Amino acid sequence: MNTNQNEFNIENSNKPVSLNGPEHMSLEQIQLVKTMIEEAEVKILQQADRRISEQLQTERISSITVFGFFASIITFLTVEFQFLKTVDSFNKIIGFTFILFALLFGFNLGLDYLVKRQPNYLFYAAVFISSLIAGLIFCCL
Repeated sequence: MNTNQNEFNIENSNKPVSLNGPEHMSLEQIQLVKTMIEEAEVKILQQADRRISEQLQTERISSITVFGFFASIITFLTVEFQFLKTVDSFNKIIGFTFILFALLFGFNLGLDYLVKRQPNYLFYAAVFISSLIAGLIFCCL
C-alpha cells in the first residue's frame, strides 16, 4: 500500500486516513478515529489516576513516619529531663538513656515496618538490641 506524508494506516481499516481534515474522510474513518481518541483518553486518565494514587500513598507514608520520629524525639527529651532530676548516678543516667533510646527506636522501627512493609531490618534490629543491652548493663553497674 502506498502512503505519503499526509496519510497513515489504521489497524482496523484497509483505507488510509487523510490528515488534511475530516472533509476528506469517510464516516467510517471518522468514527474509527473518534473511537481511537476516546480509548486513548481513557487510558491516559487511568494512568494519571494510578500515578496520583501512588504519589498520595507515598506522601501519606512519609507524613506518618515524620510524625513518629517527631513524637519519639519529644518523648525522649521530656522523659530524659525527668530522669536527670531524680537519678544521681552517671551510669544509671547513661543506662536509662540507652534503654529509653532503644524503646523509642523500637517504636519507630515498628511504625516504619507497619507503614512501609519492608523486611530489610537487620541493621535496625541490631541497633535496637545493642542499645537495650547497653542500657541494661549501665543500669546494673
